[in-house]
Amino acid sequence: MTAENAEAVFNDARALIEIGQRVHEAGLVPASAGNLSARTAGGIWVTGRRARLGELTPSDLYFIHDDGRVEGSGEAGPTSESQLHRAVHAVRNTRFVVHTHSKAAVAASLLCNELPNVHYTAAMIGDVIPVVDYEPFGSEELAFAVGRAFSAGRNGAVLRHHGAVTIGDSLTQAVDRAILLDWLADLSYSALASGSTRRLSPEQMAHAAERMRVQKYSTEE
Repeated sequence: MTAENAEAVFNDARALIEIGQRVHEAGLVPASAGNLSARTAGGIWVTGRRARLGELTPSDLYFIHDDGRVEGSGEAGPTSESQLHRAVHAVRNTRFVVHTHSKAAVAASLLCNELPNVHYTAAMIGDVIPVVDYEPFGSEELAFAVGRAFSAGRNGAVLRHHGAVTIGDSLTQAVDRAILLDWLADLSYSALASGSTRRLSPEQMAHAAERMRVQKYSTEE
């Protein structure tokens, strides 16, 4: 391994460990729930099966080559959602994928097929935030469904009876989008459960997205 490769591995490990700590502190991954990945040359780094994201160490990380080969020093093996991560990276040129078991996302997923646009910051996630129909965890069907949801250019999706997935080009963006989607899901659940039907129109959402673009307003700030 060259010095350059070793530094890249170190940076990937450090980034995933920090993301894990931050999403755990935000309450988005109870116990050993949730998983993460980072795209790099030749494949993706993923967290291990049953790894506790708030307590990650380098031995909890596995490298899945583009041809499917797996490398890692741990005994548990890569997360059961490796197919999901590979599917999202395949359709989006993104650095990080964050899969949480957000309680708010699960609750909201029971009431709608897409989160209602009740707050303009939903434009940071996409034109709409889809709710992906339930498929068994770790399955090829789930990976395909989530990949399809992200192929429309959105930055997040809710998984019915499961959780949420977000993407980011930087550590900060990946974490902030995960936290934002959880907040939007909680807000959506409150609105839906109360019977509220008020929501922003597609035109208002498009206007908000354009204002964010012009003013360089993003989850990085």
